[in-house]
Parts: sequence; C-alpha cells; structure tokens
Amino acid sequence: MAAVRGRLSSLPGLENARVYHPAYSRPFGRCDAGHDPLFTVNPNIPAEDALVHVALYLRSAYETGYKALDYMREEGRGMFWSNLHAIEMAEGVIEALLDGIESTRPPTNLPSQA
Repeated sequence: MAAVRGRLSSLPGLENARVYHPAYSRPFGRCDAGHDPLFTVNPNIPAEDALVHVALYLRSAYETGYKALDYMREEGRGMFWSNLHAIEMAEGVIEALLDGIESTRPPTNLPSQA
C-alpha cells in the first residue's frame, strides 16, 4: 500500500501525461434523511488521483472490516468475509488500472540529447 500512497506525491512529468477528469459532478452519501446527499465528487480532480484515493478507501475498508471480525458472532462471519473479498477484488481492479496508467506514461527521466 505504500506504493499507492506514494503515487500522489511522486507523479513527475504530469504536464506531458494525459490527465483525465470525471466529466460530471456526482453527489453521493446514503443517509435516507430526506435531504440531498452531503458529498459530491469534484469533476476537477484528475482521474488517476481519484483512483489512488479509491484504493486508499478500499484498503481502509478492508482493514476496518478485518478488525470487526473479532467482534462478530460466528454465524455472521462467513457473510462478512464475502464483503471483505469483494473489497479485495475492487482494490485489485483499481491497482491494475493505476498500474496500466503508469505503464503507459511516457518516461520523464531520459537523458537530454544535445
């Protein structure tokens, strides 16, 4: 996970890379309190940065869920494990997308040709 955390602070050459932004603002947050959602995705955030944050949120959800297993009765643990596996699969998809983005980025540390 350290590699994911480092991606936000070590993205050299972004000025030469294609940076995709979400096309729309997207409200979210399941509150069911009869009012609009409290949160919104900002359409000005680069897609790669958003994916890095999603990877961190998924890692946090997995780690929190794993610790929650200690407080569950045995009959509910199997169902909760399936949730943890779903989180893990989503995390794998996000990591693969980020790896693909990084592998297609043009190299930035090439020696200058004079």
